[in-house]
Amino acid sequence: MIQSLERGLDILRAFTEQHAQRTAAEISAATTLPISTVYRLLHTLEQCGFVEPCGNARYQLGVSVHHLAQVVRQQLPTSLADAALPILRDLTARTGETSILTGIIGQHAICIERVESQQAVRLSFQRGRIMPLWAGASARVLLAYATPVLIEQVVCSSVAQRRGMAVLPDCTAMQQELAQIRAQGYADSIGEVDAGARAIAVPVFTADQRLLAGVSVAAPCERISDAHVPLLLEWLHGAAAQIQAAARFVDRL
Repeated sequence: MIQSLERGLDILRAFTEQHAQRTAAEISAATTLPISTVYRLLHTLEQCGFVEPCGNARYQLGVSVHHLAQVVRQQLPTSLADAALPILRDLTARTGETSILTGIIGQHAICIERVESQQAVRLSFQRGRIMPLWAGASARVLLAYATPVLIEQVVCSSVAQRRGMAVLPDCTAMQQELAQIRAQGYADSIGEVDAGARAIAVPVFTADQRLLAGVSVAAPCERISDAHVPLLLEWLHGAAAQIQAAARFVDRL
């Protein structure tokens, strides 16, 4: 009985995005099961609604699989913020400082989620806060890994506007700083968004290496010394990897 169940599951796993429809012979080749066994198990799976014939002697997954998939979807986080929140909480617990998840919206950065420090002196970084992509490590790490077109639009804009934070820096100097961020793998800023605050940020990529978000830790400058940065980076890169894994099945925001 157990062996038959395992073989039946092997058959179901033979269906993939690249091979959504298969013949019995193809299933036999993919699973190394005898063709007679494949036919017998396909008959049982079809009776239970787990596979169905789709013409030309081919089979595809049936409605019972889709019902199970709906149950799984209900158990998954509904957004990147939901997926990242427990990871940010763990990051704040480790560092004792505010953890921030940022993303790109248009030509700006947005705070997708944050978990505040419980220390007496802390930063209040609100969800939904909009920032220039060039201001502060939490935003600039996104710009560093953005598309060349967006970098050109943001950095080399002919209009340098003051937006209550900082003045757009020189185009060449900023391009050099973005290259440095990409080379070292993180962004570091002091007092650019909030006076007296320091932030360290790393990028979060999708499994196929597209920019997904940025994750950062921010605190008063006296609590993030240069000697502390390597350990913070270790924790930040760990959080970025966890967010990448958690975000596979969710929307971006």
